[in-house]
Amino acid sequence: MHLHQPRLKIDRAAVKIDEAKHALGSTGIHRFVARTDAGTGESFIRLRLFDVNDIVHVIVGEAVYQLRSALDVATVALARENGVADVRRVAFPFAKAQSEFVTKGIQAKMNGLPQPVKDVVASFAPYRGGNELLHGLSDLCNTDKHNNLIGSIAEIGNSIALHPSANFIEDMSIGVFAGRFASAMIDNGNRASDGLEFKLKPDDDDAEQIAAMMTRKMPLRVVLLFSGTDNLDGCEVFQTLSDMVRLVGSIIQKLEEAS
Repeated sequence: MHLHQPRLKIDRAAVKIDEAKHALGSTGIHRFVARTDAGTGESFIRLRLFDVNDIVHVIVGEAVYQLRSALDVATVALARENGVADVRRVAFPFAKAQSEFVTKGIQAKMNGLPQPVKDVVASFAPYRGGNELLHGLSDLCNTDKHNNLIGSIAEIGNSIALHPSANFIEDMSIGVFAGRFASAMIDNGNRASDGLEFKLKPDDDDAEQIAAMMTRKMPLRVVLLFSGTDNLDGCEVFQTLSDMVRLVGSIIQKLEEAS
């Protein structure tokens, strides 16, 4: 049986992941500012980080929902195909433990489905201690009902994109300051990046102009981590979601083959 609707949901989840990445890049999560030491008169360029815009949290939650829903919709479709009239209690059987999966999952939520379909679901072990990524999908969906999914900015790095129409002198300058910023990051080690700074040289241009140029022309690579989840705390958001897209896609394919 071709599971068209679940596949559409997987596609929508992939679109939402890209949308979240784009939204993250447009929410202004960082700014470089100038600072002058009152005692020495020396000028510094300081990095300031801001909270991720709530719209990113919302879009990530939408992606998670589509993936979780794809599994339930597939299970209900297969139940109807097998002649189950009342599908109100049919669902993809996530569980907190293997024992619960057997008693309340396969036996209850998939009652009436053909054995090959049950075998496919069991092979993916959707419970804690089994397939942690798959169990984590249910965890994320439940978490999103009550809390934000994204917890923290875990890592930053500078990446410079130069355009053919850009000012050549400014492009040369941003490379110099990006190098100094990278050195400051290395010296900073594992300490918090908010407030990280480097000192300007006496012959550098105006500090305010340098800070504005760096903010405009030096976007930051940002790594986001999940926090406040059951078992995915510390996992990088976009890579985890992409892995879930592939996993759910493979489950749908196996269910199609078994039906």
